[in-house]
Order: sequence, then structure tokens, then C-alpha cells
Amino acid sequence: MKRVGYPILWPALLLFLAGLLLLALGVVIAILEGVLGEVAGLVGGLSWRLGGLTCWAGVLTPFLYDWFRGRSSAEDRALLAEALADLLELGLPLDEALARLGSEMRANAACSRSRTAFAVVAAARGLAGGATLSEALAATGAFPDRWSRLVAAGEATERLPGALRSLARLECVQNPLPFEALVRTFIFLPLAGGVAFFLGAYALPGLTGLLEATGTGLPATTRMLMLARHVLPLLLALLLLSLPLAFLAGLWRPVREVMSTLASRLGTGNRQTQGVVLGALAAATRLEMSLEEMLRVASQSTTDPWYRQALNARPGDTLAEVLEARPDLFEPQVRWLVRQAERDGNLAQALEHCAAHLQEVAEQMRWRRRVLAEVGLTAAMGLVVLLMLVGVLLPLTRLTTEVLLR
Repeated sequence: MKRVGYPILWPALLLFLAGLLLLALGVVIAILEGVLGEVAGLVGGLSWRLGGLTCWAGVLTPFLYDWFRGRSSAEDRALLAEALADLLELGLPLDEALARLGSEMRANAACSRSRTAFAVVAAARGLAGGATLSEALAATGAFPDRWSRLVAAGEATERLPGALRSLARLECVQNPLPFEALVRTFIFLPLAGGVAFFLGAYALPGLTGLLEATGTGLPATTRMLMLARHVLPLLLALLLLSLPLAFLAGLWRPVREVMSTLASRLGTGNRQTQGVVLGALAAATRLEMSLEEMLRVASQSTTDPWYRQALNARPGDTLAEVLEARPDLFEPQVRWLVRQAERDGNLAQALEHCAAHLQEVAEQMRWRRRVLAEVGLTAAMGLVVLLMLVGVLLPLTRLTTEVLLR
């Protein structure tokens, strides 16, 4: 069975090629403007602009697809795990349940071109060919390694619905930092920079000449806007260059993992990662996996290199001893509760309780930091607008005053 690629790339490629054709058509019509007339020149200009927009749409489609459809790949996998567990508990055979889910996802406009939908269809074919569910999912290449390990353990212990629900809970916390504020920042910066550049390069020089002719000095805010026209083009060029480079770097898995870890640290400290790790340990404990397998599944559930290095056990270690070895990564209450749970025999419940509590704390921290980021961005926007208004109105006021006094 072949690995599943990224289906959205084909529509994006077709969109980009259509843009190139429109660009070429615009160039041809512009060359023949003298023969075809003025109307043809207008059509050529329109074709050129439309082709450029279409090319950009083709380039950005793979990166903004999840944003426009309002759902991430992690949310697709969480819904898949929950729905498959429901169908299995209703008594449907595994191959029939997976085939139904694949058909439904491919027919749903929100995920019809998602990688998960195509992977479910491919996994259903693998099941029909005699593979186990864990083997079929691993062969698609569209699911994290923790999926194949937890599903294999669920199949071995005949607790597959429970393993799927554990995976759904893990996938629901894989998006650590909402990026609405970041998107607003990248929209605001070019707009504010463009307005400031226009004022400094075109609007204010005329006023400057009049004020200098009357012997009136320039206000400090006006001088700042005048200087901005020399700095802003370079900053805007760097911003526009950094966006595609960041997108391309995100395609490389090591860079993507570093970016995900940094976003998680900025958004929730280490609470989010700690909750994910403990949730994975709880799921593995319920499936009666060995300590080595539990730690391997937990390390595969996070991209944080510190936690991956910490989740290693020496021969004879218990889970409490593994956590005690890294007090900087695991809360004191978590280490104490795990030690007591190992002694009392309710380790899975204790880990689930700790994971749920840490995820609630992480959600509260994420909300507070998002509010602070949005307030800070709004204040910055207000400050920039105020500086622009003051920089334009002050020289007008001084000039009016000079004229009236004379």
C-alpha cells in the first residue's frame, strides 16, 4: 500500500498553472495592443492582474487550506477516532466501519481534500487486503507513530474502542497556541507600514517645504514619519520575504517540531506538553503496555526535545522514578500522586486526573496570554494611528497659525 501524499497540492498546482496562463495571455495582449486597440490593452492589464492573484492563490492554498476550512489535521484525526470508536461499540465490523467513515469524509466539503480523508480510504483498502488496523494506518504515513502503537495495543488487548478514544483526547490538545493575533499582526504591519510610507514619501514633503519657507520648525512626530520612508521599505521587504521562508521551513519536520515546541512554551509554559505526556501514559497504562512501551508512546506524543529525552527508563525503574529524575519537567504534585498511585494500584486514573487538570490550567494560561496579545496589538495599532494623525495635523496647525498671524 502506497503512502498518502497531500491531496491539496494538486488543486494548488492547477490554480498556479491557470495563473501562469493568464499572465502569459496578458503579456501577449499587451504586446499586440497597437494592433488590437485600446480595449484589448485594458483586457490584457486585467488578465495580468488576475493571473498574478491566481498564482498567489495557488502558492498559498496548501498553507491556508486548514485555516479556511476551519479545521486542522489533528481535529480530523480526533473526529475519526471518536467516530470509529462509536461505530465499533455499535457492533459494526471494523472494515465496514472504516470504509463508511472514509466515504463520509471524502463527501464532506470540510475535509474532502484533507490528507486524513484520503488516508482513511487507503487504510480501508489495506484492511480489505488482510492487514491489521495498526499496519494499515502506519502504511499511509498520515498518522503519528503513537497511533500505530496504541491501536496495536488495543487490538492485542481487545480494547480498540478505548484506545481510539484515548487517541481522540490526545489529538484534541495538539494545537497549543491560537494564531489569530499573529495573523492580525501580519495584516496590520504591511497596512500601517504602507500608510506611513505614503505619508512620509508623498504627503508630508509638500507641507515640509511650506513650513521651511515660513521658517517654522518641523514637529518631532513629522520628522519621524519623514525618516520612516527610508526605513519602512526595507522592513516591509524583509517581512514579505520572511513569510514564504517561514512557510517553506515549516515543511521540514525538524523545523516544524521546533516551531511547535516554541509555540507551546510561549502559550502555556510546559503545562500543555506535560498534560499531553501524562495523557499518553494514562492511555498506555489502560492498555496494559510495558513501561518501555508506555514511555515510547509518551515520547511520540510530543515534539518537545526535553520531554523526549526525559522519558527513558533504566532497568528496574518505575514510572515514579522516571518522573522524579526530572523535577524540572514534572510538577511536584504529579510526581507525588504517581508514586502513591503505583503503590495503590490506580495509576491510570491518577494519570488521567493529572492530565485533565494540567490541560485545564494550560487552557486558562492560553486564554490569558491571547487576551494580553490582542490588547497589546490593539494598543500598538492605536499608537501608530495617533502618531500618524499628530504627524500630519501638527504641521497643518502650525502652518495655519503662521498664515493667520501674518
